[in-house]
Amino acid sequence: MMRTRSIFAAALLCLATAPPLLAPGFAATSETIRREALPNGLRLILVENHSKPLVAVCIAVNGGSRTEPPALSGLSHYYEHLIFRGGSLKQGELEFRKQMQRIGEESGGYTTNDYTCYGFTAPKENFDEALDRSVDAWMNLKLTQEKVNKEREVVMSEYKQGEDRPDYKVYYQIERLMFRDHPYKRDTIGLRDVIEHATLPTFRTFYQDRYVPNQMILTVVGDFDAGSMHTKLARAFAPYNRGRDGFEQGLTEKPQAEFRMGVESMKTPSTWTHVGFHVPPYSDPDAPALTVLAALLGDGSSSRLYKALKERQNLVTAVDAEFEVRKDPGIFLVSAELPPQNEAKVFGIVRDELKKVATASIPSAELERVKSSLENKYAFASERFFSRAERLCQFGIMSDVSLEPLWPSLIRSVSGEDLQRVARQYLAADQASYSVIRPAGTTGPSQAEIEALLPAWRDGWPAASAAAAAAILKKEVLPNGVTLLLQEDHSTPVVAVSALARGGQWIEPEGLAGVSNMAATLLRRGAGSMSAREISERADALGMTLGADGTADFAEVAWQAPSRNFAKAWDIFRDVVTQPTFPSSEVAKVREDLIQRAKSLVDRPFDYTNVAYRKTLYAHSPYRNSVAGDTTSLNRIGLADLRRVYETMFSGKNLVIAIVGDFDTPSALETARRSFARLRPGKPVLMEAQRDAAPEEGRIVFVDKDQEQVTYNTGWPTCSMRDADYVPLRLAVNLVGDRLFFKYVYEKGVAYRSWFYMSDRFGQMSAQNEMGVTPANFPMASAGVLEDVALVTREGVSKTDLAGIVSKTLSRYYLDVQEDASRAERLSFYELSGLGYEFAERYPEMLRKVTPEQVTAAARKYLAPGRYTRVAVGKEEAAASGKASPSAPSR
Repeated sequence: MMRTRSIFAAALLCLATAPPLLAPGFAATSETIRREALPNGLRLILVENHSKPLVAVCIAVNGGSRTEPPALSGLSHYYEHLIFRGGSLKQGELEFRKQMQRIGEESGGYTTNDYTCYGFTAPKENFDEALDRSVDAWMNLKLTQEKVNKEREVVMSEYKQGEDRPDYKVYYQIERLMFRDHPYKRDTIGLRDVIEHATLPTFRTFYQDRYVPNQMILTVVGDFDAGSMHTKLARAFAPYNRGRDGFEQGLTEKPQAEFRMGVESMKTPSTWTHVGFHVPPYSDPDAPALTVLAALLGDGSSSRLYKALKERQNLVTAVDAEFEVRKDPGIFLVSAELPPQNEAKVFGIVRDELKKVATASIPSAELERVKSSLENKYAFASERFFSRAERLCQFGIMSDVSLEPLWPSLIRSVSGEDLQRVARQYLAADQASYSVIRPAGTTGPSQAEIEALLPAWRDGWPAASAAAAAAILKKEVLPNGVTLLLQEDHSTPVVAVSALARGGQWIEPEGLAGVSNMAATLLRRGAGSMSAREISERADALGMTLGADGTADFAEVAWQAPSRNFAKAWDIFRDVVTQPTFPSSEVAKVREDLIQRAKSLVDRPFDYTNVAYRKTLYAHSPYRNSVAGDTTSLNRIGLADLRRVYETMFSGKNLVIAIVGDFDTPSALETARRSFARLRPGKPVLMEAQRDAAPEEGRIVFVDKDQEQVTYNTGWPTCSMRDADYVPLRLAVNLVGDRLFFKYVYEKGVAYRSWFYMSDRFGQMSAQNEMGVTPANFPMASAGVLEDVALVTREGVSKTDLAGIVSKTLSRYYLDVQEDASRAERLSFYELSGLGYEFAERYPEMLRKVTPEQVTAAARKYLAPGRYTRVAVGKEEAAASGKASPSAPSR
C-alpha cells in the first residue's frame, strides 16, 4: 500500500494547479471551495451551500500566543476579550454582543497558540447587518484605559481559574517540560506580569500591528452567491490597509534526547498525568498517520488505552490520546485522571501500549474501525455551517486549505505500517516528558522509580528510519585548490548547491565599486553555448532555481533542483561557473539596471542611510563602498574589468562548492572532479585591511534630505567573525537588539523599525542600530539608544539574560537551515571564511559555553556609548535636536 507521506505529497501536487476545489464526497457534488485574496491581503474562502437559509462567517487572526515575545505574552487572548466587550464609533460598549444575539449567533471567540477566532451564523436575511456589525467590532475597536482595566479583572479571573484547576496545571507543566526555547512553553493565557501591567500604548500598538487584513483569513459558508459575497466583503474591508507580513520570532526547539519529568501538588482528589512527545506540525505529511494513531490509542471506549486501563482493570477515571493541531512542531499527548495509588501501574501500561504499536502489526479490522470513525466525525462536523467555516480557517492557518476536502482520503490512506513508523519515530522513551499533578498531602512514585520503568520501554525499541539519521559530510580538495563539500540527505527528493568565490569588495580597484557584484550578476546572462534566455528556459524546464549574486566578501552561484534532474541541472551550473561569456548586450542591460537601482537609492530611506553610515564609519575597509556600486563607478566598468574580477574569484584556491540533498556521493564527487579539475588555481584573495578605530568621542553626521521620518544608524566598528571575540559579541548585540526592538516598537510605539544587528563579515564588522522615527521623537530615541547600550556595558549581563538570548540565538540558528539550500550555503560560507565547515556544528556549543563575564567584556570593548558613530538623514531642522547628550535619559 502507498504510504501516507507519498499520498500527502501527491495530493498537494494535484491541487497546486486546480482551484477552485471540488468538495469532498460528504458534501454536495456541486460544491466548490473558492479561494481569493483582496488587494490588502485579506484571504477569502467562499463555499456556497444552499441546503439551509443560513450563512456562517469565521475569521482567524494569524499569530496567537506563538508569535508573542515574553513582553507581550497573553495579549492575543486579552484582545479576544476586548473585542467582545467592544465599543467603536458606530457601536457602544457591549452593543455588538447584544445585537448579535438578536440577528444571529456569535461563534468562535477563542484564542489558541496559533490564532484567534471570531465568527457568527445568521439567517441570510440578517447577514448584511451581522457582517457590518462584526467587521466594525473586529477592526474599529476604540480602546480606552477604562476598557483595559475592566477586562483585566476578567482575564485575571480566568488566569487564577487555571491555577485552581488540575487539568489546566498538568497541561501548563507539560508545555514547560517539552518546550524550553519555543514560545509554546508559555500558554495562551500569558504571563501574569503582562496581564497586570501592560500599558495602553502597548495594547494600541499590538492592535494596530496585528488586526490588519493580511494577517487574517475569512471563510464564508452557506446560502449566498459567491460573486455577490466577494463584492460585499471587498467593500467591507476596503478601508483597512495591509500591515506587517509576519510576527514570527524565529524560535525553534532543539530535539529532545532525554526523559523529562515534572511534579506538582494541589488540592484535588485525583492524580492527573500527561505523557507528551514532540511531533511535526499539522502541515507535515505525517499528520494523517498521527491523527489515526491518537484515535487508535485513546479515542473512546473501543480504544486500546481505554480497554487496557479502564475496561480490564479500572485503574483510571478517564484516559485520552491526542495529536494536537499546531502550526509549528507540537505535542502528541496521552492524558489520564486516576486514583493516586494507581500512578506507577498506569504509567507502565501506557508504556507497554505505546511499545506494542511500534513493534506489533496492527489488525486490519481495528485500523478500519478507527479510520471509519474519524471519517464519520469529519462528515458530521460539516453539518453546521460555522463548523465547516472554522475548519477551513484552521487548514488555512495551520496547513493548506487545499487539504481540507482531501482530509478524509488522507485518513483512509493510512496503513498499519504508517502507524508503526510514526510510533517508532516519535514515541520513544527518551523523547517523552511526564507531567504529574498529585493531591496535596499524598506521595507518588519518585522520578527514580518512574525512570526505573524506562529500560523496558527502551529495550527492543525499533530504530527510526535511516532517512532520519544525520548525514556524514565528505570533504575533498582538488589539486587546483577547489574545495568540495558533499552531504547526502534523502529525506526529500531535492539537491541544492552553493558555490562561493572569495573576493567581493576586497578585489575591487579604486573607482570601480560594484564591479565584482556586476560580474557575478552576469554569470547567468550567458555561458558556454547558452544565451541568457536559454539558461532561464532550460532551468525552468528542469524545475531548477538558479541565482548568481555578489556580496561584500564573495560571489555566489546557488541552485536547487529535483534530484531526478541533478545531472542536467549540474551541466548548466558547470557552464555558468566555468564558461561565462559576458555578452555585450547583457552587460549593457545589467549596467542600466544597476545604475537605475543606484539612482533610486534616495527613494529607499534605510538603504540610503546605510550607505552614508558605512562611508562615515570606515576609512580603510572596502566595506565603505556600496556592494552594488554607484552611478559613477558603474559607468566606468568595462569588459576587461569584469573578466579580471571573475578570473580572480572563480579560481581554484578561492572556490568552495557545497552539495546537499538527495544524491549519491561517489557519483557526484566524480562529476565535480571532471567539471572543475581544469579550473586555474589562482592566488588566494587576502581579506585583511587596517582596522578602523571608533572615534574618541561621539561622531554625528546629519544629511539634509526632505523626508517625513529621520532614518539613522548609530554604530561601532567591531571585530571579524574569525576573531575570538565574535561569539560573545554576537550574543551582546543580540541581547541589545531584543531590548531596543521591544522598547521602541512596542513599549514606546515610536518606531516601526528598530534593529540592532551585526552582519557576519570576513573583515571588520559593524554593530549598529537602525531606526526611523519622526523628527519630534528623534532626540528621545537617539539619546535613549545610547543609554540602553550604556546600561549593558555599565551593569553587565546577568545569567538570566544570557540564558534567554542564547536560547533565542540557537533557535534562530537551527531555524535558518530547514532547507537543503540554506544548509549548503552555511557549509560553504564557513569553509570559505577560514573557520572551516565544522564551525557549523561547533557554533551551538560555543554559544552554550559563553559566560556572562565574557559577553559583558565584549560589550565594553566594542560598544562604548561615548565612542559611537551616528549618521542621520532627514529634514535639516531635526539636526540640532538630534545632538542630545549620550547620557540623556531614555524614558
